[in-house]
Amino acid sequence: MNNKSLSFLLLGIFVLLYLLPLGARPLFIPDETRYAEVPREMIVSGDWVVPHINGLRYFEKPVLGYWISAVSIMVFGENDFAVRLPSAMACGFVALLIMLVCRSSCEMDSSAPALATLVYLTSFGVVVMGGIAVLDNVLTLFVTACLITFFLATRQQPKSNKEHLFLFLAGLFAGAAFLTKGFIAFAVPVLTAAPYLVWQKKMV
Repeated sequence: MNNKSLSFLLLGIFVLLYLLPLGARPLFIPDETRYAEVPREMIVSGDWVVPHINGLRYFEKPVLGYWISAVSIMVFGENDFAVRLPSAMACGFVALLIMLVCRSSCEMDSSAPALATLVYLTSFGVVVMGGIAVLDNVLTLFVTACLITFFLATRQQPKSNKEHLFLFLAGLFAGAAFLTKGFIAFAVPVLTAAPYLVWQKKMV
């Protein structure tokens, strides 16, 4: 099977496992209903800075995840599909990042990137979480993008424009992760990057 056929197969799997089931069941209480109500109130009130739920200020999470959900609701309407779509699309973008980084950075058989993507898309936990309206998948997307761009930066010539660009993108994605779920967003990049730099003897 060639790369084009594999890409269509992966797209079909994504549509079948992630997009089609989004509106098949009611929202779970309390998490999904909460992540639906906060962006709905943002749209109604016009206050995109301070999250509210039932009219009360709600600071449990930062605002970026709510903004993304609000945009989905504005485009597709107030329904279960729109509320869950950002979560499913985040899984899809993570899968795309996995394929791209495998193709560009790994000296492997041409089918290996598609196989790695297939393993991710069909993992039970990923499929389950991809159909639930929570912030974890959006956080995973930004953290994954941060780590990949950091990794690509370490493969460039020191102090080159490409290194600076990838480091800038890594910082941008780290900031987006922070605006999605707070300080926990920095834990994975730091705990991953520091040992890697020591191992590569780029940080003493």
